[in-house]
Amino acid sequence: MTKSLLTELMNYGYSLRYLYMMMNRLFWEPKRQIDSPDSIDTFFDSFTFQKKDYRVIFKIDKSRIEQLITFIDELNCVENLPDDIYKKLEKSFVKKERHEAFLLINQKALDPFDAAERAIDMLEINTSVYRLYDHRYGYNISNADCVILGDEGTYKYSRSIKAVEHTKKPSSKEIREGMDIANEAIKNIARTGDYYDYLSVLSAIQYHSHSLDSYSEENQLLDLWAIFESVLDISNKHTSDRIQQICMHLVPLLKHKYIYSLFKQLSDDIKNYNEELFNEIVRDESSETDIVFRICEFVILDEHMEKRENILM
Repeated sequence: MTKSLLTELMNYGYSLRYLYMMMNRLFWEPKRQIDSPDSIDTFFDSFTFQKKDYRVIFKIDKSRIEQLITFIDELNCVENLPDDIYKKLEKSFVKKERHEAFLLINQKALDPFDAAERAIDMLEINTSVYRLYDHRYGYNISNADCVILGDEGTYKYSRSIKAVEHTKKPSSKEIREGMDIANEAIKNIARTGDYYDYLSVLSAIQYHSHSLDSYSEENQLLDLWAIFESVLDISNKHTSDRIQQICMHLVPLLKHKYIYSLFKQLSDDIKNYNEELFNEIVRDESSETDIVFRICEFVILDEHMEKRENILM
């Protein structure tokens, strides 16, 4: 029920950050005592499904952002924040360097983090349009410090943690051993004289590095897909398209119990094709594993060769 509830709230537009914050505040903080079902009602009251007014504030490098916002009429940078806003913010945020300024965006949203994400999306879309004409421009607004002001309080917005940052960092010894193996493998490929394979491996390593630098899951997936295309033997002359060829290479590696699943599928196919033959092959076996083993024996053992040939005929 919890999984379905959270999924439904996210489908309505509430951000994952807000859901986590409210659940942590109401249920998981160490000092909070839950001694009645009223806590559930309090949690539900946090979601009115009504959009509210928020002010999203970015502390940005004005020399980098001014090129962009000059072409967006509703945006402008300010050197100093209005007093009513200044008093509500932490000193660490309002203290700025000479090259910095504040970008204020009014945004309607279901929650403060949703407001920040909408503001970031708007800026990133405009950046993408601007870069159609200025290829040298590059400024990632998602890296800028950001706070959100609302009637219910002030919230700090931090960048999303990349998936790879959740993993445990290997020790120096493990990194050294891994790099030694990788370097030796690259040298061995170079010694074979197959220049194409050598370039493919180097390209795959670079694509992997690019995927780690990206905060966008879509871009990470594209880089990882490019790795597959660079190292696998993908032919443009093949009757199947490139996606099917890559999947044909990957499925045996990624699918759990792949060989077993093939014989399980063959078992189902034989049963649908000829149930009498199926019963003859599996005999009195009733469990799935034993049935699959019988099918495997039927395919492999020479004593069943004549029956196999009859099926193929």
